[in-house]
Amino acid sequence: MALVMEFMPVGNLRNILLDHAIDLKPVLRLRFAAELASGIASIHNLCPTRRLTHGDLKPENVLLSKDLHCKVADFGSAKLISYTGSTSTSSLSLEAQQLTLVYAAPERLYPRPIRPRKEQDTYSYGVILHGVLSREIPHQYFAGEKQYLDAVKHGERPDCESIADFKVGLACSDEKRLVETLESVMKRCWAHDAQQRPDMLSVRDELMPEIRKYNQAEILRCVATAADSLRIRHPSASEVPCLPLNTFDTRSGKFSPGRLVFMCTALLKQYSASSKRNKSVLGTRLNDQDYILVYIFVKSLGLTEVEEMRLQKATRRFV
Repeated sequence: MALVMEFMPVGNLRNILLDHAIDLKPVLRLRFAAELASGIASIHNLCPTRRLTHGDLKPENVLLSKDLHCKVADFGSAKLISYTGSTSTSSLSLEAQQLTLVYAAPERLYPRPIRPRKEQDTYSYGVILHGVLSREIPHQYFAGEKQYLDAVKHGERPDCESIADFKVGLACSDEKRLVETLESVMKRCWAHDAQQRPDMLSVRDELMPEIRKYNQAEILRCVATAADSLRIRHPSASEVPCLPLNTFDTRSGKFSPGRLVFMCTALLKQYSASSKRNKSVLGTRLNDQDYILVYIFVKSLGLTEVEEMRLQKATRRFV
């Protein structure tokens, strides 16, 4: 089984946060935080009786669209749990868990089995917020894993000095208030006691009204400013000049004019005649691979019967 997902040309949130050549205005950082909170809240409230926990939230697992909208990705560590707290899988030890230590909640760092809880995702969200505001990797100054684990278990959290410097550099009082709001949410989310962490629905409901205070045109200007530095390109764009797809011969591996269009026409005629056994059409024999690939290609176009007929007429010169 495979998942076909929307292409995210910007990559992940980590890349854009650590690239200080990209100008990320406070309102854009607010949108990152609000959209991520909304996504996590949706995961945690999947249906009335069950919910999903992500289990490995980190900036690398937050993808960005060309308009810099956030999408939560990589559900390889996700667990389905009931509202009573029971899970569909057994509890896992620290060694067996799929997690990233610097974003993992303190209760997950002990060498004992622990059940997945939504509060663990909330903690990870708080650490991600630190990165959104500071544009730094959290806990990067620890000498080793043991030192880090001991510090976090005893309540130590990422250094907020760079966030304070960021606020000092803001000239607008509204922007300073915005950063203070995000900082407050951050600290509540990474509370040592899991029961003290807010529900992600309440975080979403707190941040979304903040976004609505800003004019949409102003937000789009911030997106445009950041996008100028990113030089976002569509995957079909290439630095090397190339021939269009409709000139590629799938059997010979060479380019020839109109080959794919001809194959589409041949398949359409073959398909309409419902003669799948005889793949010899218009003097050209289609092998099984060609047949399947062209069938998928044609059907992906979503053509009507009239459009299919027009395609046949347009490609008769290649027969």
